[in-house]
Amino acid sequence: MTDNSIIRIEGKPARNPSFWVRGVHFEHTYQRVDQFWFALSTRSDSQLRIFGDSVLTIETSDYLLKPPANHTAESHEQSAFVR
Repeated sequence: MTDNSIIRIEGKPARNPSFWVRGVHFEHTYQRVDQFWFALSTRSDSQLRIFGDSVLTIETSDYLLKPPANHTAESHEQSAFVR
C-alpha cells in the first residue's frame, strides 16, 4: 500500500533562535502504526557559543492504538441523535 506520506523532515531555522546559538540542524522522522503516522524521533544538533556542540534526541516508541471502551458505530449514531 502506497500513501505517499512524509517519513522524514530535515532542515534548519531561517534565523538563529538566540544570540547564544550559532547554528541548529534538526531531523524529524515518522513511523506508520496501523493506518496512522506518528513521530518516531526528533534530533536537533546545535552549536552554542559558550558550551560548544549540543545534541538533543527524543525517541518515541511502543504506540498502542486502542478503541474507546464500548465504542461502536451503531452506539455512536444513536447517541448523536438522542436529546
